[in-house]
Formats: sequence, structure tokens, C-alpha cells
Amino acid sequence: MYRSAKGSHSRWYHPLLPEYPITIAGKDGDDATRYLEKQVEETLIKLKEIQNKESE
Repeated sequence: MYRSAKGSHSRWYHPLLPEYPITIAGKDGDDATRYLEKQVEETLIKLKEIQNKESE
């Protein structure tokens, strides 16, 4: 789920992880910073864990 934020920032949420929003700074096409890549990776791991628990 996308929500606009201040300036060139955007906030992204997943319905299963509303407590872990990801704020992305910059415009479309800008390179992501390493800390943002790490945050996205960690959030995807958490999401996969939730989905695996639900499928059991």
C-alpha cells in the first residue's frame, strides 16, 4: 500500500506488516541507499515468516 509523504518521500506498507512502514526518499529512478535496501530485505523476511506461519 502506498501513501504519499512530505516532499519526494513515499511510505509503503503491507497489510500484514502495518507496523513496519518503509519510507523511500528520492524520485523515481534514483538509486536506493544501502540502509534502505537492508530495510526492504528485512521487511521481506518478516513477511515471508508470517506467510509461512499462516500456511502451516
